[in-house]
Amino acid sequence: MTFGISALFWGIITLSLLVLVHEGGHFFAARAFGIRVREFMIGLPGPKLSWKSKNTLYGVTAIPLGGYVKVVGMEGDQHNPLNEAVLAYITAKREVEIEDLAEHFNVNETKMYSIVLALRDLQAVTMKKNETIRAVHPLEAAEDPDALYQEARADSYLTLPAWKRIVILLSGILLNLVMAIAVFTVVFSLWGMYQDVGHVIPVPGAPADLAGVPAEARIVTIDGVAVSNFDELTAQIQTHQVGDSVTLEYQEPGVAYSNEMAYLTVTATLVANPDSGLPFLGVSPHFVKVRMSPIAAIATSFEYLWLTAKAIAGFFNPASFTQTIDQSASVVGIAVIAAEAVKAGPYEYAGLIAAISLSLGLMNLLPIPPLDGGKIVLELIEKIRRKPLSLNVSLGISAVGFSLLFTLMAYLLYNDFTRFIAR
Repeated sequence: MTFGISALFWGIITLSLLVLVHEGGHFFAARAFGIRVREFMIGLPGPKLSWKSKNTLYGVTAIPLGGYVKVVGMEGDQHNPLNEAVLAYITAKREVEIEDLAEHFNVNETKMYSIVLALRDLQAVTMKKNETIRAVHPLEAAEDPDALYQEARADSYLTLPAWKRIVILLSGILLNLVMAIAVFTVVFSLWGMYQDVGHVIPVPGAPADLAGVPAEARIVTIDGVAVSNFDELTAQIQTHQVGDSVTLEYQEPGVAYSNEMAYLTVTATLVANPDSGLPFLGVSPHFVKVRMSPIAAIATSFEYLWLTAKAIAGFFNPASFTQTIDQSASVVGIAVIAAEAVKAGPYEYAGLIAAISLSLGLMNLLPIPPLDGGKIVLELIEKIRRKPLSLNVSLGISAVGFSLLFTLMAYLLYNDFTRFIAR
């Protein structure tokens, strides 16, 4: 129970921090372009404690998990040709109900609700829970519907050219990646990282142990083929069959790596791995903590970025999809791993923060609405078409994207519950 509470607490802290960094990127980019931001909240949408500053509502919601930013001009049916007329009508009437608006303009209430949401997003009207719509602009503004609507959208996302909209969408991703690289660089420089330096630990009773390979020896060749790390060693073993005899050259602990005169030779007979049935030498890697120079730390951070991108690309490769998804984690898995990292120490937790920030940023690049990458694709399509997509098409694409993401999240949750309950 204690660990469950710890996982819940650190899961909330970790995800909220990373989502706030992401949303903060959108916030600062929008403000840099002079665009109004309606809300910047810590937590999921819902009841909130808030305060207003420079036309932006800041606060904390009842569910402090993650966060969100509402940039003016990004919600509702922003391109509907009735927007101007509806805004002028509401401004003239001062107060009106949704059903009356729908009847006056001869559209269904669902369509009218979308139009009103777009006007509310522009902060051109207010809407109460009973669906009463109230005017914001003075009565005389209704005399010129075009000027009124242009004033309402003057400093909104809608007025920006496509490249600036894409910058706003990319800014959250960029801030996640910058944060990850910065944290990795600090951790690798000040604390270091565990590296596979080629030393092995023989499993007692396994072929390597029986052949006389000592603990922390460095295996340098297998049947004359050079190996420099554990991955290369494993790959070379898998080129053989169970029962094959292999010749191992190794250096004893403490001997300089370049001293070829110190190589010792033994022969080991491979057996079947009791779990997989594959050829088994019976050694495990020995990791050593190595502190890096700042330049090397930055370079290693970018290597991690590349490896993470390759792993995420595995979602689109049928051959690696199952392996990729089994190695991924849902919010439940992240919470448990975060609690374990906190127990291990501050540097381990910082490294985890950086790794998740890297994954969050790159995942948001996927061309699937409602992810930022999907929104960027829609922006590019509209730029090429030179006109916006219809609301129905946009909603249809978003619905497909939501379905794909929901299915993936549900599977990851199932995997994590199974994994951690079984443990």
